[in-house]
Amino acid sequence: MWSVHLGNSKGTPIGLIETVFRVGSKAIVFGSDMKMKKSGISMLYCRYFHKNTLMSPDQDGRLRIPMYPECPTLVEKVTKHLHAGK
Repeated sequence: MWSVHLGNSKGTPIGLIETVFRVGSKAIVFGSDMKMKKSGISMLYCRYFHKNTLMSPDQDGRLRIPMYPECPTLVEKVTKHLHAGK
């Protein structure tokens, strides 16, 4: 799973690219779908996520627990993470 951001790592997230080994990939766009040439976007940043990316240490710092347990899929977890605090 890749998140796609405008400009750099701190740029606005504009979508996701979900990849499935030997099956293919699917793009999920936040907002409207447009051609880059017409949008004025000159640079994108992509960040890779896997199932262990969204884990955090417990109170004692020993065990790692999943973030966003209410989200059943990685797509939902990454989307929530990208939009958290906004």
